[in-house]
Amino acid sequence: MFERDVQYVVDEYLAGLISEANLIASARAWKNYATDYRPLVEFAKEKGMEVIAANAPRRYVDRVSHLGAASLDQISPEGRRFLPPLPYAMASDDYKSRFVRAMKEHRSPHGSHSPESAVRSLEAQSLWDASMAYSIAEFLTAHPDSRVLQVNGSFHTAQHLGIVEQLLQYRPHTSVLVVTIISATSFPAFDAASMSGEGDFVIVTDPTVPRSFHAPGARTDGEK
Repeated sequence: MFERDVQYVVDEYLAGLISEANLIASARAWKNYATDYRPLVEFAKEKGMEVIAANAPRRYVDRVSHLGAASLDQISPEGRRFLPPLPYAMASDDYKSRFVRAMKEHRSPHGSHSPESAVRSLEAQSLWDASMAYSIAEFLTAHPDSRVLQVNGSFHTAQHLGIVEQLLQYRPHTSVLVVTIISATSFPAFDAASMSGEGDFVIVTDPTVPRSFHAPGARTDGEK
């Protein structure tokens, strides 16, 4: 959730230098921060653990979604410090197919996307993936004996696509374990066949039960 250009803000909060209110304001925390992310950040603060601000700044993702990935070449060197090395890798064929299916499923019956718009949307999605993957790779390279728990929407890592593919390009021998959380209205029954391959572990939850934390993600370890 946190973007790469607010890493110093996150670090200041973990060090007790600023208040939580200032963290939320200055680090541009999402509306669901209190329920979906705060427990992890507070745990890390209590245990003296680091928190990686891994995401691409939204202003640059928005730029790509409107103008395409090539438009990042015009970003200043100062701004490019918060991006993965350019040009970042584009989506694999498998990821592209999954992305196109998802767009069709969520598209309004009255909405439409031009081929150019669809390409830019996928490029923006890939920028998110590449930024998070590069952030993980940077950290593990600097701390090879560490593990990283990356929390993200399940689409970014399901079937070992997206972030996982990008990470293995930046750091080929990284050991990755994907845990995907899926809500099933049929809970406690579920269709195992339809969930096969979604992750190394798939956790099925009851969507009718209120939760304080519910976010799929992937844990990445150092090289084997």
